[in-house]
Amino acid sequence: MTTAIRATGSQTELAYIIQTEQNTTPTTGTMKTVNCAAETFDAQRPTEFDQDITSDGMKRSTIEQLNTVSGGFTGEFETGAHEDFLISALGRSSLTQVSLTDTVSMTGTGVAGADATLTFSGAVSISGLIAGGPVKLGGYTEDSFNGIFRIKTASSTTGQVVVSPLDPDHKFDNSTEAGASKTTYQRYAKNGGSDIVAILVEKRMTHIAKENGVLRTIGNRVNSVGFTCQPGGSLGLSVDAVGLKDAVASDGLIGPHDYVANGITAIGQTSVAIKSGTTDPAAGDILYFEGDRTRYNVASFGGGAVVISPALVKATADEQKAFFYRPATNSGKGQKHANNLGYVIVDGSAQCLNSINLTITPNFQPINCIGNENAIDMTFGERSVTGSLVTHFSDNVQALLAKIRAKTAFSAVFFSADPLGNVACLQLPSIEADKEFAKRTDMNAVEQNIPFKAIKDTATDTTFIFHSIEV
Repeated sequence: MTTAIRATGSQTELAYIIQTEQNTTPTTGTMKTVNCAAETFDAQRPTEFDQDITSDGMKRSTIEQLNTVSGGFTGEFETGAHEDFLISALGRSSLTQVSLTDTVSMTGTGVAGADATLTFSGAVSISGLIAGGPVKLGGYTEDSFNGIFRIKTASSTTGQVVVSPLDPDHKFDNSTEAGASKTTYQRYAKNGGSDIVAILVEKRMTHIAKENGVLRTIGNRVNSVGFTCQPGGSLGLSVDAVGLKDAVASDGLIGPHDYVANGITAIGQTSVAIKSGTTDPAAGDILYFEGDRTRYNVASFGGGAVVISPALVKATADEQKAFFYRPATNSGKGQKHANNLGYVIVDGSAQCLNSINLTITPNFQPINCIGNENAIDMTFGERSVTGSLVTHFSDNVQALLAKIRAKTAFSAVFFSADPLGNVACLQLPSIEADKEFAKRTDMNAVEQNIPFKAIKDTATDTTFIFHSIEV
């Protein structure tokens, strides 16, 4: 029996690219790595038995059903690594950036955890700044005025912005500084956009050294994004999508493809002649020859020959197939968001929470037509944002519980950061919660569960805002 070359997870790169046309495979662009702990991207075409009644009770045929494309991944949130999937669910193609440069007077108190006030004196409008979310300040001589903070209030009428530290030990210097070229910066995406953002995902298993080692799901629309947070650990992330169609390929997208060996090259050689392909190989590309499980790294390409490392382990034969992929770009910042660096504001005040669960669901539905195996388009339905907060039943939570009993809306804002200082924020401007009694489950603290539903906020015109600011 011939020993198979089996695909392994440690050698499988999971990559994606944004599609400008949801039904078209891109030929240019940047492939990015999907940073995840587990993935479920799948394409299925089930069959059903025919409905004939036979004299022996045995079925004679099956009938194909629709092709369905779905799946997603779970992981730990990382700045830069997951924004494309999140803003796809929000119906946005990019994050809105508000960058203001103006003469600003900033006044601090020198007290740990106390607020500071920015007063804009120029003609710049601050109406684009969102109260409750993070803001990055820069250009100040006083170093305590520079950094990422929380906007407590923002008034376009008075031109004043009150900011609060995310670190309770931070002190804004007890002074006032004014001058030109101070910067105020926010970066966010609101739920409710109408941009069509489709994503192509491919599993690159070219190390099986055989055709069709690359599996693709095409036209994916993110149908659910979930966040989980608890004391300690990382900010958990789950993404689920629905797609239009699938495909298989022998080479990775946006790289060399359809190459074969040009003649015989002996074992031990580092220069191998290849021909017939499209897109020149480049330094850093990964190459496998059919039947050879060795991973070769491309050093250079020229004159119809590719220079590789290590040297050939098996001789190539003329017309032997070569399988390439160009490694995807890892756009993540290299550090996961830690819940110990988090900060929670509920109804305007810092709150001690045991856990947070939040799910954004745009409810995309594939459109199928008679005569088409694959879906031809996608529609979205109710854009729901739901979740739950779990806190301790205490005197501090009584005012919040009174609002819940009165069916009064309140806000919730969850900040997280990575060890580098990059900040993400999940902002719910207006939510209403279900009434539940606290449960006594053991001898320890009594927990209060607060299930909630986000409703559209008139001031921000949305149910959910995602913020991301890098240091």
